[in-house]
Amino acid sequence: MVAINTNIASLLAQNNTRQVNNELEKAMERLSSGLRINSAGDDAAGLAIASRMESQVRGLQAAIKNANDGISVTQVAEGAMDEVGNILQRMRELAVQSANDSNSDADRAYLQEEVAQLAEEITRISETTQFNGQNILDGSYTDKYFQIGANASQNVGLSIANLAADALGIGAITTSTSTSSTTTSTAVTEEVARLEFAFDDTYSFKLTDRDTGLNYQIQGSATTAASGNVSVSADTITITDHGLRTGDEVSATGTTTYTGTMFVIKVDEDTIQLATSKGNATNGTAADNGTANAVTITPSALTLNLEDAQSKADFEDRINIGLKESAVNTTVTGYGTSDAQQLYAQATASTVLDLTSVDSDHFQFTLTVDGETQDVDFLNRAMAAATTDSAASFTEIVTGMRNAIQSTFDDSLSVTHSSGVFTIEDAQGRSLSVEQGSGSGFFFGTDTQNSGSIDVDANVANNLSVGFDDSDLVISHAAAGGVDLTNYTAATSTTYNVFSASTGSSSSLTEPVILTNQTAGVSTSMLIQGEISESKIALNFSDTFGYGSDGATANSDLSATYSFQITDGAGNIYIDASSGLDIQELNNTDATIEAYINARILSSALADTLITADEFDVDYTGGVLTITNSVGRELAVENFSSAYGKVTVSKLDGLEGSEELSSQQALTSEFRLTRGFGTTLTAATAIMTIALDGATAQTVDISSAFDASTSSDTGWEQAGLIEAALQTAFTDTNLRVAYDSETDQFAISDVLGRELNFSAFATSEPVGQVIVETGVVAQANKANTVATSTTAVSGVMTEAASLKLTFSQDTLTSTGFTLNGVALTAASFNFETDTFAGSTFETNLDQLMTTLNAGYDGQPISYAMDEASRAITLTHSKGGELQVSAIATSNASLTIGAEVLSGKGDSNSTLALYETLTSASIEGDGTVDGVATVSSSSSSSTSVSSTGISQISIASQEGANSALSSIDAALSTVLSERSKLGALENRLDHTINNLSNIATNTSAAKSRVMDADFAVETANLTKNQILSQAATSMLAQANQSKQSILALLQ
Repeated sequence: MVAINTNIASLLAQNNTRQVNNELEKAMERLSSGLRINSAGDDAAGLAIASRMESQVRGLQAAIKNANDGISVTQVAEGAMDEVGNILQRMRELAVQSANDSNSDADRAYLQEEVAQLAEEITRISETTQFNGQNILDGSYTDKYFQIGANASQNVGLSIANLAADALGIGAITTSTSTSSTTTSTAVTEEVARLEFAFDDTYSFKLTDRDTGLNYQIQGSATTAASGNVSVSADTITITDHGLRTGDEVSATGTTTYTGTMFVIKVDEDTIQLATSKGNATNGTAADNGTANAVTITPSALTLNLEDAQSKADFEDRINIGLKESAVNTTVTGYGTSDAQQLYAQATASTVLDLTSVDSDHFQFTLTVDGETQDVDFLNRAMAAATTDSAASFTEIVTGMRNAIQSTFDDSLSVTHSSGVFTIEDAQGRSLSVEQGSGSGFFFGTDTQNSGSIDVDANVANNLSVGFDDSDLVISHAAAGGVDLTNYTAATSTTYNVFSASTGSSSSLTEPVILTNQTAGVSTSMLIQGEISESKIALNFSDTFGYGSDGATANSDLSATYSFQITDGAGNIYIDASSGLDIQELNNTDATIEAYINARILSSALADTLITADEFDVDYTGGVLTITNSVGRELAVENFSSAYGKVTVSKLDGLEGSEELSSQQALTSEFRLTRGFGTTLTAATAIMTIALDGATAQTVDISSAFDASTSSDTGWEQAGLIEAALQTAFTDTNLRVAYDSETDQFAISDVLGRELNFSAFATSEPVGQVIVETGVVAQANKANTVATSTTAVSGVMTEAASLKLTFSQDTLTSTGFTLNGVALTAASFNFETDTFAGSTFETNLDQLMTTLNAGYDGQPISYAMDEASRAITLTHSKGGELQVSAIATSNASLTIGAEVLSGKGDSNSTLALYETLTSASIEGDGTVDGVATVSSSSSSSTSVSSTGISQISIASQEGANSALSSIDAALSTVLSERSKLGALENRLDHTINNLSNIATNTSAAKSRVMDADFAVETANLTKNQILSQAATSMLAQANQSKQSILALLQ
């Protein structure tokens, strides 16, 4: 068939052309991008596989970098250890040399000087060797992990031991021993006392070294330095004896710059500057205060937080620095003929000194503080302190030197100058020495110019130091001497501390001493109670809706009030609700009712102070009030009263039965009418037929509540019209009508409890249009049994509480104690010679029992005296608590053994008097215990302790031999650590090789998925180019092929 409407050949040519063009475009895209997959449409599964491989490759590359970083850490540490090992080898050489008796004492002293310097260098290496800002040889680099895999938890751990001189050489080493041995010891500080902390608070107290008289007062709440007490000069603030440290946080007011939280830069003991951040304070970058503007400084209180390690460290450091700075200051002053004075002359001549033209070597010198020598190069610091980088005033140069010295040592050092002559002052009173060192000038006029260094000896130091052991502040004395703790105060009234002598120390006071700034003493105590379950009563109130006052118009006019007291059944009141608990359900929530009861728990104090409000749990739900006592005390309801209803009291969830209470025979009777379903509630006729208390029924026209004028009234407005109709019909105001908005009902009640018989309802409207009910009876409520109190119920007791007190001495002098918060009047008694019957001691104990039992039903607390055993047995027959505390006695060392005979709580204990003071003294034994080392010879082998490298002394033959053991142990530690690091380094090398192999092969696999094959794609491009040309040609011919059909029309 020949057709012209559909050119099949052309359509086929078009389709092939489109396909060829698509293939041609894809080939071009792949060749231009080099990727086989350029979008998810090219190969969805392949793209997902390649993406996972890309994640793995990148993770592997990061892991390789991490492993290389790990190798760098080990190499840094191992390099430092190599130097430590060299130092130890030199120390060992010196020790061997000193052990030879060819040396005189002077020779050994020279050898010891080098050993001491080498030990300090070991410590310096351990404290300053860092990788990426982290110390790695001071013992803090522990439990570190290098991530050496692409996935989580693929890591290797590393811990590096502490290589400080005081840590090396301590430990067990193997040596030969025999029956004879030589023991040497090196002195360490001796623990003399402990101050036990139990509260987070702000404390203040003074510690005094009784040997030297040096003291330090820690101020918890620092006083405000008002502007009138502050001398301000440009950026420097003078506060005499400010006691602040660099980095301390203060609150500043008075200027736009010095406002809010600022941080202290300590210039000296009387002068500070302020910085805007702690980092700036540490770096010595002070904030600008303009031209001597007045300012008020309020330091932050130093509060101790026992759960915060940093808070404890700050507290400890502040005391230790203060104790060190209690020494008399030492100062070293340069000579007048110095570079410094020449520079001062230049600065004075031109106001500022051109720092770009000075010789930087002239700004270098060496400072030795207490044997530690450091180079000081402060030109850059001076430039940083200057207003510009090129010139500085001499004051700014002084600031630069101070910042350089404090950053190298500590902020106890300060710098001043007078006409260019510099003075370095140390608040810790340490020895000081200044030399020119590596500089080429003579900044202090030392060395060649003036024949050597400028030296000053150390002043007498405070022997005291402190350190936390858990919550105990351990006070140590370098000479095992005494300590005075005075001027104790704490911010919180209930805070106290226990101060006690350590083993070997002594005090003239009865220990331990309670430190408190309060008049009330704090003493040891013993608390037990019997085994008894909780007690519980539930009060189910009969009417939670109640009724309204005559003419009530709103929910607020409704009441359902009940008055009662929860007691122990004997008149001792636990909860006093006698003012009336209103439980009207529309006006009060469950939470409101619970709050009312909770506020009235133990509103009046009881004789037994151990009865506390937190024993009681209150719950109110659905008209039921539940009272639970966690320690099983007796519970009862007394003095119940209500005109609204009665209450059913269920005991122990009904296990002990229930009792019904009512304060009057007649209570409210009530029936309810439900408002109708009509939309307008209008009725031409609405008449109720009601009989009151069995009398002849009356008709009550209530249509006024439902006529056209009241059709839009609220329920309360209609209730008021119904109430008025009822009271008129019966001439009785005891009839009340209220509206219940929750049920949409009218509550019709009689406050005298008479029967209400609603027998008929006539209305012109359909049934249910106005009122749903057509008849209902409110039964009479006039025959209730009057009862206002229940019997008591307690928890189920399985074991009474019984405690035996045994006195340690026959003679008691003015001795007493407190039982359950009531003090036993102190009396004297001798168990060996006195008769208890008729004694003052018996009278006082009887009076104590009478006072305590006045708070109970019966006599549950009793005592029994055993004169032969010097013992009193206390018993609580109802399982309640027995707490003995606040021992008072004039006996020097009386104690009371407390033995639990039955019950639970504290375990057996010894009770003693605590002296309550704000000051106390403790004296050490005067002997400083050493760190023992043992050396001997025999064929047998044993392990002995060795002394730390920082403590060794080769000033004698014995010390040199002892030092060899310590040095050998130290070398063993260093070699062990180096071996461990070397093994880890080799392991990481292998790890890197393996990770590189995995990354390479994974990248190859990803390439096969993602990358284009250029040979294939080039062939596809050529093929599709040819096909594109052929398809285009065929399409043209197909479009022309139908032209021949025109010949048929000719």
